Amino acid sequence: MSLGDICSNCLDVVMYCECWIPKDKDFSESGDFTMGDGQRTVLWNSKTLGLEGDQELIAKIRSELSGEEVTICDVGTIWMDEREPVAVTFIGSGIGLEYGPDAPKYGMLNNAPCPTCESMIEHFERYPNYICGNCVAKLVDVNGVPIRFENESMLGTGIKALLLNPATGDYDLPDQISSMTGEAFCNGVRCVAEEARFGGVIVQAMVDK
Repeated sequence: MSLGDICSNCLDVVMYCECWIPKDKDFSESGDFTMGDGQRTVLWNSKTLGLEGDQELIAKIRSELSGEEVTICDVGTIWMDEREPVAVTFIGSGIGLEYGPDAPKYGMLNNAPCPTCESMIEHFERYPNYICGNCVAKLVDVNGVPIRFENESMLGTGIKALLLNPATGDYDLPDQISSMTGEAFCNGVRCVAEEARFGGVIVQAMVDK
């Protein structure tokens, strides 16, 4: 190798090239979310930072993830890595998969106000009255007790309601009635939680928009 050699990656002179310097990968934060094509579903697991579910869909998504850091218009600079939830959502959308409002958001297109706090969130035709994550975290039951809704299974199916336990500080008190009705309140607005189309939980305000 001579001082005049050119790096095949960045096309700069090797002596000035920084491609060989390892970079720390900084990934976005996200909860679990699901994507699917109407028949098959995959889950991005926030604990393992990886995909689970239909192996054919997973293989399709992985084949588009280069592992490199790229800059995408209206997305920003991200690592095209399975551990990066925005990259997974971006690739999934690009191959025709649908995903719910629990998936990470990017860009400023197609925004609408949250029906319970007016903050701007991405609009979904399927869930026109869904509330933002901050409002979901503020949900209470009819008695004013903080409440959380989760799927009953790891595959993102079913729904259960859990009340905040003041003794433990965790949401570990099952609420059978709210599990059946999905009812909760945010800022005085009645909301209903339900299983989303491709798994996960969606909470919508019972208002007209």
